[in-house]
Amino acid sequence: MRPAIPFCAGVGLLRSYLASVAIILTAYATPWEPDLENPRTITPFQTAAYVADLEAARLLNGLAEFAVGLLIWDDTDRLIATQVGTLLPKGLLAPFFAEHNSGLPARLKADSVRDRVSDAYRNLRSPRLVDVEIHHQIAHGALPTIEAAEAGTPIPFRVTNRRDQMIELVLQEFAGADRPGQRKALLLAPGETRGFFWTLPAGLTGPTLRLTAAAGDLSRTLDLPLRRRASVSQSFLVLDETGEPTPARIYAKGADGRARAPAGVMQRVVTGEYSQPFPGEVYFYTSGRFTLQLPVGIAEIEVVKGMEYHPLRIDLDVKPNSTGEIPLKLMRMANLGSKGWHSGDNHVHANLFYEDRIKPADVMIIAKAEDLNVVNVLPCNDPRT
Repeated sequence: MRPAIPFCAGVGLLRSYLASVAIILTAYATPWEPDLENPRTITPFQTAAYVADLEAARLLNGLAEFAVGLLIWDDTDRLIATQVGTLLPKGLLAPFFAEHNSGLPARLKADSVRDRVSDAYRNLRSPRLVDVEIHHQIAHGALPTIEAAEAGTPIPFRVTNRRDQMIELVLQEFAGADRPGQRKALLLAPGETRGFFWTLPAGLTGPTLRLTAAAGDLSRTLDLPLRRRASVSQSFLVLDETGEPTPARIYAKGADGRARAPAGVMQRVVTGEYSQPFPGEVYFYTSGRFTLQLPVGIAEIEVVKGMEYHPLRIDLDVKPNSTGEIPLKLMRMANLGSKGWHSGDNHVHANLFYEDRIKPADVMIIAKAEDLNVVNVLPCNDPRT
């Protein structure tokens, strides 16, 4: 079972010392970029502050967000993916930190990190990856089956340029007359490997998602098999030992092996760069009541609330006609407050750098979810201020 997490929150993940696109286009291809409006990692904030070269920043941001994005599936190699969290600040970003702190004009460019970023992409391991290589022809590895429970399902691609010149890879979806197909483009330097997410579109009716990969005069059709699952909206209510609704930390995984969070709720990932245990864990916080979109099959739901409650885990058989709210009642094993002992965390960064997404009300919910009586919220240093 997982322990409680005293927290320093920010950037879509709650850091602690215990644990912590679809771009619909009609006529042209647009490069894939990670969602920097809602990043999962600290890297986009670090590059904005310390990396002057925009292409270098894009490479570092893309690697960080892609590696962490793979962790939403339970069969991703968690050790390798979370090692990227250590590689970035201690290896790839360290020269940029040093250059910034030296006060000298910025000289480091994308080429200073491109090879190591490519190596990090190539080291990632997940059966969900769609691997594509461009050399004398466009080749791909064994195509994974896409769990098509709902539109918006992310599909991770990893592409490698084996040629000795720059190429532009364009992926085009075969689509009907009723909707435009997605198109994505990626520029790759010689020998470069990059990753990106394709988003499963709505309205697919066939057994596959058909894409065309093109680079110069080369092209290849990819038919990604789809495993369709019905999807159900299921509500839950966390209760304390007295039967009252209570905030908690939630781990939720659908029958397709993918972590779930309610719509509009921040999904958090333990990235491991501060040597936290349980790297790769994906979770969210609730004030008590929440709703998940879950594929039919066995879902795993785990509820954790501080050190004085037993964690609760259920295996839920989600059926197409599932209805009603499911209570998740916690059992208290201790009440140290009644003996004069009160829990707290005196070092909490609610936001990182200049971010302000996490508000005081959010901090209060998280503190209650972790059963903390005292929380000391601190600003986070930003070298630009």
